[in-house]
Amino acid sequence: MNRAIKNWFETVELKWILIGVAGYALAIFIGLYFLIQPQFDKYLNAVEKQAGLNETYINLISLDIEAAIDSVEMQRGELELLKFRFNGRMLKNQSLNSLLPIIDRYCAKSELRVLKLEPLSETKFVPPQYQKLFIAVSLTGKYSNFLKLLQTLESNPEWLLIEELTITPADKGLLSKIDIILAVLKKRAAA
Repeated sequence: MNRAIKNWFETVELKWILIGVAGYALAIFIGLYFLIQPQFDKYLNAVEKQAGLNETYINLISLDIEAAIDSVEMQRGELELLKFRFNGRMLKNQSLNSLLPIIDRYCAKSELRVLKLEPLSETKFVPPQYQKLFIAVSLTGKYSNFLKLLQTLESNPEWLLIEELTITPADKGLLSKIDIILAVLKKRAAA
C-alpha cells in the first residue's frame, strides 16, 4: 500500500494535490457554514428575544410594584379617613352627664318611659388609647318604640354602643321592661 501511495505522489504534481486539498477544505467549510449558520442565526435571535422578554418582565414587575404602591397609598388614605371619622364620633365632653339629657330626650321622642338613667362608675380601657364609659338605662314601653330608640341612638353624632340589653315582657299588655347598658368611647387622658 505504501508503494501505491508513493506511485500516486510521483505521478501527480504537488500543485494539484494542494489545489485538491484546498478545494476539499473549502467544500467542507462552505457545507458546514450553510448547515451551521442558520442555526447560529436562530440562536442569536432567540438570545435577543430572551433579553427582550427579560426586559419586558422587569418592566411588568416594576409596573406591578407601582400599582401595588398606588393601591397601598389609596388604602392608607381610606384608613386615615376612617380614623378621622372614628375620632370625630368620640365623646367630646369630659363627663357623661352631658349625654344624659340627650338620651332622655331620645327616649321621650320614642315614647318610652325612663325608669332609671345614670352613669356607672365602671370604666374599661380599650387599647391603645381609648376608654369606655358606661350608662345604665331602664325603660318601659312597646317594642316598636324601642326600635325607634335604637335608630335614634345610631344616628347620634357620638358613639353610643350597646354593651348589654335585656328585654323582659310584662305580664299583661304590650309593654316591656328594657334594661340597657350603653358604652361611650372617649380618648384616654394622658397620664
